[in-house]
Amino acid sequence: DEGTLGFDGSTFDWVTLALHLALSSSSLIFHVLKKRHPAHPMMIWQEYRLHAIVFSLRCFVVFSFATLRPFAAYGNVVEGVALYCCVMFNHVLADLVTKNFGRAGDTAVRVREDDPRPWYIKFGMRFYSYYQFMALGSHLANVDRLGDMGFNALVAIQSSAFLMTLYRKQLIKWYSHAFWYTACLVLSTFHILYLSPNAPVFIAKTMACFLLRTQLRMNKYVIWAMYAAVSLITAEQFHYVYNGVKAPLLEYVAELQKDSVSF
Repeated sequence: DEGTLGFDGSTFDWVTLALHLALSSSSLIFHVLKKRHPAHPMMIWQEYRLHAIVFSLRCFVVFSFATLRPFAAYGNVVEGVALYCCVMFNHVLADLVTKNFGRAGDTAVRVREDDPRPWYIKFGMRFYSYYQFMALGSHLANVDRLGDMGFNALVAIQSSAFLMTLYRKQLIKWYSHAFWYTACLVLSTFHILYLSPNAPVFIAKTMACFLLRTQLRMNKYVIWAMYAAVSLITAEQFHYVYNGVKAPLLEYVAELQKDSVSF
């Protein structure tokens, strides 16, 4: 369809998502650093590699959920809960990866208040961090183009790994990595907001999640459970559901308006 990414469940779509998942998984055949090197943060390490696989799996799961819709017959609430469980299971896997392969307090995109780097570097890092919230938020909002949302987040995963490989081979500098990776995230952000039925509401919800996590250190599973619950009752869920069918609330409002005109 015009204005969408076109991921509606065709054979080509399934093959595309499967190939991306296989591409991330193929990195297991290579030797990488065991831990993140502070002096060379753009070189791939074990935790990063496994996270890339897990989050590629999340994209595949979201696309599969959107295409197959195994819980559609049970209503929006059950379907929303099932989507939350499917998506957040991948974050349980990511947490296990961090527990076993990560280093305490060492993350790729978090910015400390006492960080000595220039403001524009810290601004970029905060954007990278917030993008992760937008990507996850787009996967938890059970909207019409959820299949597109599943594919859309892959650009961040694959571009990051590709650019880090180029950097390791000394084919690009760090600023080239920063420029092209930022461009990929901006493009992905555009599609998230464009495909979201209500972009301002989506931004408000994901920003609230971002602040609760980064400033108040609230448990992320609680934060995203609240996000998923709010998504069921906000305007974006009433305006759009699968197959272009209007939500019952809007149909009811339309009937009331018709009756009032007749009266």
